[in-house]
Amino acid sequence: MICHLFSPRDLSEAVSEAQGAASAGADAIAVELFQFRENFRNEKCFREIVDSVELPFMFLDYRNDRFGWDDERRMEMLMQAASAGAGMIDVVGDLFC
Repeated sequence: MICHLFSPRDLSEAVSEAQGAASAGADAIAVELFQFRENFRNEKCFREIVDSVELPFMFLDYRNDRFGWDDERRMEMLMQAASAGAGMIDVVGDLFC
């Protein structure tokens, strides 16, 4: 399986990158959100990204997020990505310790 991992800054970049990866033969898409602008971090935008191609999606956002969000806020955002249709979200390993 080939999973295309990328870190978009905004919605249009995310959609364009996903479509390009799908056209190039990717089997899945992973979106790292550490630089994804705050005004796009919502279920509506995540749904638009997921709906842009017919591939499974994973979203992730670790503590190196440029916005300095705490764990709770980042997990709420990732749950919105899951609600928008992401097949998987990735969380930091010590989140539940």
